[in-house]
Amino acid sequence: MIRMIKKFINKYLTQRNIEIGTYLFFGVCAMAVNIGLFSLLLYAGVDYRIANLFALVFTKLFAFVTNKLFVFKSRSSGFKQLITEFVKFFTGRIFTGLIDYFGLILLVEAFSFPERGSKFILQIIVIILNYFFAKLSFYKNKKI
Repeated sequence: MIRMIKKFINKYLTQRNIEIGTYLFFGVCAMAVNIGLFSLLLYAGVDYRIANLFALVFTKLFAFVTNKLFVFKSRSSGFKQLITEFVKFFTGRIFTGLIDYFGLILLVEAFSFPERGSKFILQIIVIILNYFFAKLSFYKNKKI
């Protein structure tokens, strides 16, 4: 029995799978923050484009902290390294932020999709893209 448990752990609970699972968990949390803030601002009467911009900025900050501390477990040796990682993170997220921002406008205005539904679809795309960009760029030197 113990051998079967060890085999299961070695096969399925590798560090890579744990990292992906953690990333997905915090990705879903970031998506909830993004959609929640977006919806709250819409409910308050804010234009969907402005609401999206605020939601994007806040969510990027949330994602930086959670990715750094819990997903990739990146530790900074000093303030300079922290700022460097922060700048690289946001530079990498500009592309997906543009997809999110302009994709929402395209879906809402060109295709008459509902704002919240469009936001949800775009968030799934963004989570997937952000994971690959994160692994290929600013966290690439971290152990998996």
